[in-house]
Amino acid sequence: MDNVTEKSPQTQRGKLSRRDFLKGVSLVAAGAVASSFLPDANGNMLAGNLGTRLIAHLFVQKDYEEADETSRLIRKEAGEIDNLNYRPYLKILKKGIDEFQSRNPTVPVVWNMSPLYIDDYDTVGLLTRPITKEEAEFYQEGAKYEGKILLECIKNVVDGGDPGIVYGVFFNRLPEETKNVINTVNTDMVALPGTELYVNFYPKLGNVFSHEDVTKYYEQIKRDFEVIYNQQQELLPLSRLVVYFLEKNNGKLSPALGDMAGFLKYLIRGDDTEQGVIQIEWFRTHIQDQINRDFSLNKIRPLDDLPDGAVKSSVKSIWGLLYHVPSLVYLLPYISPDLVRLAVVYEYVSHKHEAGGYKLKVDTEFMDSLNTISDYLQGFRKK
Repeated sequence: MDNVTEKSPQTQRGKLSRRDFLKGVSLVAAGAVASSFLPDANGNMLAGNLGTRLIAHLFVQKDYEEADETSRLIRKEAGEIDNLNYRPYLKILKKGIDEFQSRNPTVPVVWNMSPLYIDDYDTVGLLTRPITKEEAEFYQEGAKYEGKILLECIKNVVDGGDPGIVYGVFFNRLPEETKNVINTVNTDMVALPGTELYVNFYPKLGNVFSHEDVTKYYEQIKRDFEVIYNQQQELLPLSRLVVYFLEKNNGKLSPALGDMAGFLKYLIRGDDTEQGVIQIEWFRTHIQDQINRDFSLNKIRPLDDLPDGAVKSSVKSIWGLLYHVPSLVYLLPYISPDLVRLAVVYEYVSHKHEAGGYKLKVDTEFMDSLNTISDYLQGFRKK
């Protein structure tokens, strides 16, 4: 008998074509527009909350087999079934903030939202406004969209159109500050707006920070964590990083979370200069992987020791989750949880990831908690 195994009915149903996925997105957008007058207890749009959860469900189902196979391969390499250090990100934030407050009782924790914050109602308004001639001219095929609401563009995507046009029209309607924040998170840049590094060293020309400025900033932070690690002689939980960055930013949550996301990205992907160095091995031996539920990246051999193949390429891709989750939380002072989800939707529809199915699953499970995280952080707003 050969090694081909017949797929179970559940697995067959689990696969979802890109066309069907985009149809799902289109229906969600239609529902959001139709029901935009129905807010929940917190003022969030009910249709948006339900819709983005449907998108998350479709994502997980779409790549069910790929995610399951990737998890199986990494579990085998890690030699474990579950990650004992895994924590929901809200618990990580709460523990870090509680510890900071106990260590610094006179320093208030403050979470400031941008005055240009884009809420659910603003999002619907930006989506449904007719496309102008000027907006259409930004795109090679844009002329055919002139005068049509963005929902018509989404319908066109279902029929095989370019999702970049839909997202591009919407993105260009955002305030410049908001676009800059989203762009920074989506690129290789490790200096996020609002942080000390960004404020002090933002380049006057272009968008590239000097390697010397970036290295000096983050290598000092790395040395500080080495001191803490040597004192404790155990891997540092992410909540300990939250404490450190809150102390560095005098209790200000937004720049603290930006610093944390930038630092983790600096280690995992290098900085945005030609001299940037990836330092995943330092991360693996000093900081706990609390993001992956099925396995711990701390248990995986160094990347250089792994043979080329599916495991090595997947592990390298999965490391990105450890800065991706903090980066999405960093966006919450600027855009609503639903808009964060829409940005992630576009990222996965338009870009190829080595461990795509698995990363989709982890990201969408996390995105389902974004509203709760946002509500918690808003409790620290200045009255």
